Amino acid sequence: MSVNIAVVQENRSAVQTEQCPECHAHVTAHPNFMSWCECGWNLKPHRQEHAPSIFASFYERLGQRVGKQLLSDMEVLEHLMPKPTKTKLFTLVMATVIHAISLAMVLLCLFALSIYREYPVLAILAVPMLILLWTQRPRIPKLSKDEKRDIVPREPFPTLYAFADQIAEYLHMPHFEGILIDEEFNASYRQAGLKQKRYLTLGLPLFSILSPAEKAALIGHEVGHGINGDSTRNLYTYTAIITLENWFRLLASRGDDEVLVEGNLFGLVSNVVGMLMRMVSFIPQLLIKLFIHSIYYESQKAEYMADYLGAKVGGTEGAIGLSRKMFCETTFTLSRQRFVLRGAKGNYFDELKAAAASIPSREFERIRRVEMMEGSTLDRTHPPTAYRIRTLQHHAQLAPGAIQLTGEQLKQLDRELSVIEAKMQERLVVQFRENQY
Repeated sequence: MSVNIAVVQENRSAVQTEQCPECHAHVTAHPNFMSWCECGWNLKPHRQEHAPSIFASFYERLGQRVGKQLLSDMEVLEHLMPKPTKTKLFTLVMATVIHAISLAMVLLCLFALSIYREYPVLAILAVPMLILLWTQRPRIPKLSKDEKRDIVPREPFPTLYAFADQIAEYLHMPHFEGILIDEEFNASYRQAGLKQKRYLTLGLPLFSILSPAEKAALIGHEVGHGINGDSTRNLYTYTAIITLENWFRLLASRGDDEVLVEGNLFGLVSNVVGMLMRMVSFIPQLLIKLFIHSIYYESQKAEYMADYLGAKVGGTEGAIGLSRKMFCETTFTLSRQRFVLRGAKGNYFDELKAAAASIPSREFERIRRVEMMEGSTLDRTHPPTAYRIRTLQHHAQLAPGAIQLTGEQLKQLDRELSVIEAKMQERLVVQFRENQY
């Protein structure tokens, strides 16, 4: 631990001051943390700049329009527990319509093949259409080979599984089929395979710096996603969403192709087909918009409910503390950079814990102010962090530790996780070096 203590002392002694370029006030600066000023300079709200898909793009714009109204709705609700709603029914109807259209297209192609003797042209067209339908079919989400390797067995990790199982039982959800541990500064819940088995993923860098209450709040939040009835996590609805995305991507991308070959019949036909496909692409685009409007409210409410269940397990302060730690990814990134550039000697996770413990109060104040900014969110699928904290404080002023790790259990958990620290450390070093070239 002498190295870690030295790191902490070095961080504390490196505090300096600099002048704010906006209001010219002198502010405290730290070489390992972002400089900022009370006037608002350099607070930097967290938001992703580019939406990765048509669904995410529409989802983000919708959130900007109706986020405040949703917050008001959350505050007047007596509780955030799931229940059947008209919106959920409409979502199921929408998914059924989409699956019915896909099935109808397959049946139509099969019918065309069945009458190939009378109408050979239809049969010729039906074959490539069937191939296209097959290639664009929605895949049932499964764990990849790498993800399967990240599943830690129950026998060497009894404390971790017992902790997660206890929280799942407390919140009335079946036990996890497996727990994955990876090198990301994040955590997630997912269901995979035809049987929709439940899996919890814990990023070791994040999980290792959390307090016991924050660890409980994190797992409680992810368990909440397993019981809150979020339509986007339902296999029937999820495959309908993927179907729409596949068809829009296919039609829109082909419609954007420009094949201009003067005097070439093939080029002319290709241009006409491209324009027709672009025109047809508005149909899945319209369905996507309708779908998003139908799932948005319930999906955002599911996030608020997951926060509430996390607070129910780890306490309100544990849930809010978790939110603050989620915004500490910069500390994780910089500590990894320093570790690799120094030769990657020693235990990175000891250094990360020391770096997290040495975060100055001014950095946490910056994070608190960032959280209060309306546009600040860790992910476009989540409500703004300010709204989430406000809802937590309104609904869940709960004492910490509905489920607590004893001192001995916490030591045992640390011993279990230490077994895979070397493996995760190697991945983090390799990732950093690959990103440099």
